[in-house]
Amino acid sequence: MTDTNKNYPKLFLFCIGGTGARVLKSLSFLLASGVNIKASKIIPIIIDPDDSNGDVQRTIEILRNYQSVRKSLEFNYNGFFKTDIQTLASLNPEGGKRIPDSFRADINGTRDGIFQNFIGYETMSLENRAMVELLFSEKNLTSELSVGFKGNPHMGSVVLNQFNESAEFEVFASQLGEKDRVFIVSSIFGGTGAAGFPLLVKNIRNAKDPLSNPDRLKNVPLGAITVAPYFGVEPDDTISIDKSTFIAKTKAALEYYYDNLSGNNSLNALYYIGDQTVRDYKAAEGRTKQMNDAHVIELFSALSILDFMDIPEERLKCSNGVADESSFLEYGIRDDVDHLNVQNLGLKTKVAILEPLTQYVLSMNFWNNTLQQAVSKPENWARSKKVPIKTDFLVTEFYRQQLSRYNLRFKEWLDEMARNTRSFAPYNQDTTMLHNLISGFTPMKKTLLGGEKPNEWYYEDYNHELNEQDVKLPVMEIEQRFMALFYNATKLLFQKRFTALFQ
Repeated sequence: MTDTNKNYPKLFLFCIGGTGARVLKSLSFLLASGVNIKASKIIPIIIDPDDSNGDVQRTIEILRNYQSVRKSLEFNYNGFFKTDIQTLASLNPEGGKRIPDSFRADINGTRDGIFQNFIGYETMSLENRAMVELLFSEKNLTSELSVGFKGNPHMGSVVLNQFNESAEFEVFASQLGEKDRVFIVSSIFGGTGAAGFPLLVKNIRNAKDPLSNPDRLKNVPLGAITVAPYFGVEPDDTISIDKSTFIAKTKAALEYYYDNLSGNNSLNALYYIGDQTVRDYKAAEGRTKQMNDAHVIELFSALSILDFMDIPEERLKCSNGVADESSFLEYGIRDDVDHLNVQNLGLKTKVAILEPLTQYVLSMNFWNNTLQQAVSKPENWARSKKVPIKTDFLVTEFYRQQLSRYNLRFKEWLDEMARNTRSFAPYNQDTTMLHNLISGFTPMKKTLLGGEKPNEWYYEDYNHELNEQDVKLPVMEIEQRFMALFYNATKLLFQKRFTALFQ
């Protein structure tokens, strides 16, 4: 194995609002497991005025944790965490505009105050005030911007329209390379995403001096996914968010998008997704209380990013801000059922994610259930003469603080998808009968009489592949060797046991 990602373009990934942050979270778990994406590095830029948004904060924590694990690894023998995820500030050269080293873009004027102060309502003439009052209700005008736009895209469009004047947008423009690509993730039924998406496209496609690289921005390969309603909120008279308006807002936004995005070929590829099977969450107007359970729609949305990066360069040409060819795509599942497992995935999805995701779950299960016992046995892979892995490894910062913390979030992600509506439970987590690891699938083997029976295997069988890989791997740092051992052993296990899933 060699690290070929360095030959691919950079991907600037704009994730708008809570939905954007949750899709980014799903993408990070796919990349941690080794799912391939044709990007040399990914630069996520989260746009949300609510800087205490629970979903945003959790995603940023996961991304930082991803980085801390990745910096200890090598990628000639290991595919876990192979994709580089960087902040926009990390690309900024000496002498460039200084921006915070964060995955979240700062939006001036939204940390404190209310909407009417942001637009300068008090200093307006009586005529202009009257016009503003026709467009915005009193509740809109007195809304705190620090909690976002509460499902009001007309407010969001005013505030987010100044993002193109920010230092973050200037750094993004200056660091956009000739082969690089841009992708935008947003919802269509709220406030931040529905407003931010078309404005961001407009600011990219209409770029001009003195912004850096205006011609490159105009013609950059640009893709996006717009997420239709896939959850609801419980009725609550104390807040302004009402799920009964979600469909009407979606229809209105789609009409606007047709005139200003899809209908005029502003995008090279536009992906659509949503679900009519929904769960209502307890209503929350932003801040730390806005933290939804992970949902399979967010995982499927992350797949659109992989798909976009897989489109050949010649199909992503633009001329003066207009795509030569635009693609419009949707995602579908096999069987409209409330409880999904891997058998409900199409073949393309299985090929893209199932092997690496299963490898990581196999590794994580071993670490959680039997690693302590395995490293105490003198005869196996852990006591290799090259680089022995002893019990003191289990209390190192890498294993105990970085990797184990990331694994807690990874397992949380799988647990939340499994209990959500619509649910997705690809794995029977923590099972000791590893032949039953993948929900809805059991590897079979032939019997002497010509029939079939489950091809049973357990943790002790796992050690055989680990011992085999131990002999093959060269000397390297203990963290690198540990991850390479499990990556290669689980790859061999998957290919021995689970390839029938692709038939």
